[in-house]
Amino acid sequence: MPDEERAKRPYLGLYFMTSGSIFVILYLLCLASMLNRERIHIPAFKIMICLAIFDIPSECINSVATGYMGFYGIYYCDYPRLIFILGSIVFGAWLGCSASSITLALCRISEINQKLNLHWVFHSSFIYLLMFFSFLVASYGVFFTKPPIFRPEYMTWFFDAGIGFDPSYYYNVSQVINNISLTVITLSIYTYLVSSLIRKGNNIESAQFTKTQRLVILQAAVISFLHSVGSLVHVYMQIFGAPEWLIDAPV
Repeated sequence: MPDEERAKRPYLGLYFMTSGSIFVILYLLCLASMLNRERIHIPAFKIMICLAIFDIPSECINSVATGYMGFYGIYYCDYPRLIFILGSIVFGAWLGCSASSITLALCRISEINQKLNLHWVFHSSFIYLLMFFSFLVASYGVFFTKPPIFRPEYMTWFFDAGIGFDPSYYYNVSQVINNISLTVITLSIYTYLVSSLIRKGNNIESAQFTKTQRLVILQAAVISFLHSVGSLVHVYMQIFGAPEWLIDAPV
């Protein structure tokens, strides 16, 4: 393709590469902190390490690689195998991240309300089975589903490669099921967590549940809400299509 016909996004691409590199470095520093001997035995940290294993490569592809390809206007036809592999990895990582996020949310519930009898799940070998399930789901996403393909004209990843075939051929049912399930489950769990915190208020004074931990859970609830919005937007775009202003929105 002639260089002048490419849909280049130099400013947005540079922003993606710069911000993505910063986020990856910060994430690696956080991961190094979580690998501390005193913390690695805590159930929540075990799950967050599992989450980081999915998040870091996902961030590298969604920000750094996306920014590079957008900067130069690289299309699927330029590097079909590479883009196919990157799309497979990022979708598998997203499925693994979703499963790990739900597991982490359940772990938070077990810390707040021990009457639910979930505490034993995360303080026994059963937690490793849950983590293995996340990797199993991620492997399914990498090897057995249709991957998203980078589209420089929209600066994002679509299941439709834009090479002229019927768009219905590219529908990925796994993405729809995962995103809707993630939205419903995480919003329900964090709504329960936040409502529990509001009800208990300042009565939680134990060393195991400090004010800082409450703020962390509230922060996680906000992040969960934003992830849910982004998940639903991508489901909407795959099924119904969307105007360019919505596709370019940073969600």
